[in-house]
Amino acid sequence: PGKDSAHQGGDVWVADTALEVMRHEKNWGALFLTFGAIDRFGHMLGSPDGDIPISFKTPATLKDIAQVADEQLGKLLQELEKENLLDSTLIISTADHGGQTDEIYLGTGDRKGDQEPFWIGRLAKLGKIRLTSQDTGLRVWLMDQSEDSVQKALPALKEISKVTHIFALDRKAKPIKYKEVYSNLKNQTPAFQKWAKAHDQELVDSFANESSADLVAAFADGVGFGKLGDHGGFQEKVQRIPLFVVGPGFKKRASKEPLRLVDLEGLMSKAFQLPAKPAIQ
Repeated sequence: PGKDSAHQGGDVWVADTALEVMRHEKNWGALFLTFGAIDRFGHMLGSPDGDIPISFKTPATLKDIAQVADEQLGKLLQELEKENLLDSTLIISTADHGGQTDEIYLGTGDRKGDQEPFWIGRLAKLGKIRLTSQDTGLRVWLMDQSEDSVQKALPALKEISKVTHIFALDRKAKPIKYKEVYSNLKNQTPAFQKWAKAHDQELVDSFANESSADLVAAFADGVGFGKLGDHGGFQEKVQRIPLFVVGPGFKKRASKEPLRLVDLEGLMSKAFQLPAKPAIQ
């Protein structure tokens, strides 16, 4: 947020901007606000699971920055109460993803000088790679999308440390989906295995389409290719997120119903009595 009290940034700026809209735009109907500093600090400090030793100085901790966001939400609630809008306002507070500390870091762990990580070299040698995207999971697009090309690249993925699941895109399926081509869950904890068996397939199928990655690899807890704190894979810490809904018609209770972020549109449409949109196929 910065140290200049006259020009606060970060999440303070987000809340102050929202207050200006609420006070000057009398016909405002909804606000979508992102308190992004929590995400930034979680990545930089690798502290989604708690503070870890770091070799550099930082002006704040993840706990500090979360407190700032909490205070900013409080300012908005006070304004709603002041304008007698609190009891007629639907408030949804959630996160766009979870996160984990990358205790095993594969991004540059094998670098020697300017050489690329070993696993990238192996992938490029065995398969014709067009693009890779990696974080706490790995997605690979191939130049040649044939079954033969997939089988040539597969051994390189299996060699990467702590890989637990590999899926290949099945473009012939209707609708397009992923098929499991490798599973190595036996060395993981019972809790990890239970989560992976229940959710890995549905998660990977949720983004299956003609332009999706040809191969997708899932990894064990604490394994990542990006920053100290990261997300993007299938791990439970990455996928399970908090969700709070407060407003007229919502009773105070804790629900264990399965709910995804993509389901929120239907929930809000019902609360606002808006016509339902057709589901995305």
